[in-house]
Amino acid sequence: MRKLYIIISIISVVTSCQEIPEVQKPESFIEQPVMEEILYESILINAAQGYNIAKLKLIGLKPDTYVYDKFNIDSATYAQNVAYYTTDIDAYREMNAKVLDRIKAQLAVDDSIETAERKLKDSLRTARAKEIQKEKQEKGKIGNNPNIPTRTVTDTFARKYRKDN
Repeated sequence: MRKLYIIISIISVVTSCQEIPEVQKPESFIEQPVMEEILYESILINAAQGYNIAKLKLIGLKPDTYVYDKFNIDSATYAQNVAYYTTDIDAYREMNAKVLDRIKAQLAVDDSIETAERKLKDSLRTARAKEIQKEKQEKGKIGNNPNIPTRTVTDTFARKYRKDN
């Protein structure tokens, strides 16, 4: 009985082995720099789609076909080229590393711009608040006008105002 299992195992292993055909270079081949650009755009559109798809639809952008329309390719061409590039692991890894470096660089620029804008906005808000406070002090409205209600700490939570007499 044991010999029968061994023979069946050997026959199944031998018959199940098949030759995997080599991936051929596609007819509509996309050069590596263009393919890097396509991967970069794909990553950006997928990130945008995950962040706020409603905003993309609002501006009329179709995330599913954006990359295909921009580079004038179809999904079959894209799939064939990705399959071709993935056969050479080192080249594909290098291409993805370049795309990742580009995304990191863009993120650093965007973060620095956002930080500068936030600082400017905060400084303008602080300057305007100081101007308003100075104007009120000059007009004598702080603490001198009985028509302006004052608030206490407990009033903040209760949202009730009281007038000092």
